[in-house]
Amino acid sequence: MRAGKLNKRVELLEPTDTRDDYGGVDTTWATWGWRWASIEPLQGREAFQAQTISASTTHKVTMRYFDGLTTKWRIVFNGRTFEIVSAINTNERGREWVCMCAEAV
Repeated sequence: MRAGKLNKRVELLEPTDTRDDYGGVDTTWATWGWRWASIEPLQGREAFQAQTISASTTHKVTMRYFDGLTTKWRIVFNGRTFEIVSAINTNERGREWVCMCAEAV
């Protein structure tokens, strides 16, 4: 993987479950760390659903491999949050992650 393509500094967030005073579970987001990545928008669409307009954008985020990434995590870039839909360890070689993401609105 060429470092020149990884030109965006992203924050990786992992979910942390905590118990509240009533025994319920609250999910909070903790920063796992920062990584250099490339972010490519794949498609944008607006759909008229249930009398409201819902916008979604799909992105491909590529970064160097590290252990532990799951689809429960989030990626944040410039105040924009991306939900990880799939995380692919390219060719199972442990060199890069290719994450298909949906921008949270």
